[in-house]
Amino acid sequence: MKLVLTALAAASILCGPAAIACPKQGNVTGSNALRMYAPAMDLARLVKQGQSLAPDNTAGDSGTGIVGMWEVTLLAGGSVYEHAFQQFTSDGLEVQNSGLIPPLFGNVCYGVWKQQNATSIVLKHYGWTFDAAGNFAGTFVMTATLKLPSPASSNYTGTFVADIVLPSGQADPAQHAEGTISASRITVN
Repeated sequence: MKLVLTALAAASILCGPAAIACPKQGNVTGSNALRMYAPAMDLARLVKQGQSLAPDNTAGDSGTGIVGMWEVTLLAGGSVYEHAFQQFTSDGLEVQNSGLIPPLFGNVCYGVWKQQNATSIVLKHYGWTFDAAGNFAGTFVMTATLKLPSPASSNYTGTFVADIVLPSGQADPAQHAEGTISASRITVN
């Protein structure tokens, strides 16, 4: 009996993640939306019940440095290139959610950042791009240098260089952009 229970436990460990990671519905390959969003709904329920997910967070409103949430605008050639919400975490990660790119075309990008000195940050930022049919079209790659007027600033400015790297591995010269960045910190109050 003990051997049977051990075998069942091992099988569930080995097979469980595959069943969740690659669900199939009939002959259609894809994610089950309810299963996919269930963890997010659980987190939303915890927050609604007043349970903090980050009880020691003091950077959200008045922290120093780049850590926190920002509303950011990128200009290239005098025109708006991007307008987004952006978050920097204390472990060197960055997430940006575009307000101009529809989700179908890949409106969430991720990056890594490093503090150069008290007021200068370098950022390397990536995102997938898709065509109108939802097919993979390339990788968005942006490098940026950001400047805070002081470590406790509620805004920052910077410069960026962005490219779309095609599936062939070559950058598309027609989609190259360079420009400026400005951002304002989003606070609870």
